[in-house]
Order: sequence, then structure tokens, then C-alpha cells
Amino acid sequence: MNARISEIFYSLQGEGSHQGLPCIFIRHGHCGLRCHYCDSKYTWNKWKEIPLLDVLEKISTYPCRLVQITGGEPLEDPASLPLMNQLIEKGYDLLLETGGHCPIAKVPKEVTIILDIKTPASGEHEKNLWDNIPLLKIKDEIKFVICNEKDYLWSKNIIDEKLKNFKGTVLLSPANPGLSPKQLAEWMLRDSIRGKLQIQLHKLLWGNKRGV
Repeated sequence: MNARISEIFYSLQGEGSHQGLPCIFIRHGHCGLRCHYCDSKYTWNKWKEIPLLDVLEKISTYPCRLVQITGGEPLEDPASLPLMNQLIEKGYDLLLETGGHCPIAKVPKEVTIILDIKTPASGEHEKNLWDNIPLLKIKDEIKFVICNEKDYLWSKNIIDEKLKNFKGTVLLSPANPGLSPKQLAEWMLRDSIRGKLQIQLHKLLWGNKRGV
């Protein structure tokens, strides 16, 4: 089986609870969403069909056991689930970043899911698959990318209403570029929101470029 792979690289994890840890990134190509702030638009139509064995061989060259499956949208690639299962069998710790519009029911329980709930300014919030929320585990994370105060207030309402029973980490990330992290922090403090401010570490270190 071949996977749609845009790139594979080794860097520091820039987001979430694993921020700052060395990590191997497997970035799948293609995504059915068109979020205006997307920082990996090159994945929408640029990827190669790569056999899973070649993917496994490539990541084995890196001195690391933490792997993030990302995209594009990995769950739109039929090869992503078999790839995850093979990585688990080989003893890797897996993170999956998904846009929230694809079902997660078949994702192996060993995988930590980072589910992106799309806000109104993304232009894709009507595609959020809310049935995914009850399937999330305590180790999983939910992320909101915030573009403006309207996005923030919408996200706060979702946290209060739809995430009442979610026990994992809720991340609020300012769109980069677009929203000042300081401004988002001030809104969060004002409202004592149940969430954690997330700033993209890799962009602070290396800027907005590929392969980091």
C-alpha cells in the first residue's frame, strides 16, 4: 500500500502538550478543507505516492521514538490507519493531528489525537464533525485556531457547551500571522477560560518555513 506523503522530517514538536520534544513528522498530502490561514497549503496538491515500507525505513533513520502524523488531512488518506498500526507495532509513540471533519472511530487507541475544531474565520466551521468529541480520550487534545475576538467568543461557547465532558487539554492558538498572542492571552485571562494558550514554537525558532 502507498501513502500520500508530502514530506517527512525531524524537528522539535512545536505545539501541544509535547511541545519542545524531538519528534519525527510524517506529513500526508491532500486536504478537503481550505482554511484561509493554513500554513501547509502546499500539501493540497503536492505529494508523492510512497510505499509504507519506504516510509517506515525513512523514519527509522532518525534517533527518535515520537512520531506525529499530520497533513494536509491524514485521515483522508486510506493508508494512514495501516501506517499508524505498523508504527505502533514497532514501538513508536504516536500523535495524530486531524482537522476534525473526518471520523476518528477507527484511530488506534494508542494514538494521542490532536483534534482541530475549525472556527468561523477558518471558513470551514460548518464541517466540524461533532460526533468525534465523545470518542476522545483523556490524553487527547482539542485545538482552536483563533483569528479574532469573534472566533474567541465562539470557541469559548463551544468549550462551555460542547466540551463539558471532555477531560483532556484544550488549546487556543492565535492565527500566525493574524492575531497577537498577547491579545489572546488578555481575553483568556479576562474570562478565566478553560484552555491553554499555545504559541507555535517552531515558528518562533525558525520562522514560517517547511521542514521544521
